[in-house]
Amino acid sequence: YKRHFGAYINARGKKSNHGGYYMHLEPEGCLVAGGAYCLPSDVLRAVRQSICEQPELSTAIVGSDPFHSLFPVLGETRVKTIPKGFPKDFPYPEYIRCKDYSCCHPVPEDFFTAPDWLERTAGMFEIMKPFLDLSMQPLMSSETVSLPQKLHNSRTTTARCSLIDRIIATQRRHNPARLTA
Repeated sequence: YKRHFGAYINARGKKSNHGGYYMHLEPEGCLVAGGAYCLPSDVLRAVRQSICEQPELSTAIVGSDPFHSLFPVLGETRVKTIPKGFPKDFPYPEYIRCKDYSCCHPVPEDFFTAPDWLERTAGMFEIMKPFLDLSMQPLMSSETVSLPQKLHNSRTTTARCSLIDRIIATQRRHNPARLTA
């Protein structure tokens, strides 16, 4: 049987190659994560190429204090050497040796039961977003968003608020004493 619960959020759908956000709840193994896994080889190559073309931006995002303190390691798996066709003297080889472009932050089991878990998770996702944008930049030209940005932002905010309302209502039904204390 499964001992965990996971939730994956991706604006372009679960089967998209675009990266998304992930929450994992499991005894002694909770985490907040995000990124893109199992990328097709042509997409993986394009992501690596994009990073090689913008090393300063890559370093500014991945090396920033809030990002690096939460997500010190990029990618779950790596190739042993610089991938074929990429410069052997690239100053940040760890950025292009990734097989997946992901990051995760382990959290204690009681993280998801705290009253502010949703806000804290959203804060981690906000810190993660520039990394996802950078690593998924090659896909952006082929996956355009049809909604105007202002409309998209208002719908996202409305959806997030209604999600928060539903979670709070569910918590009140199942444990009313905890929310009133």
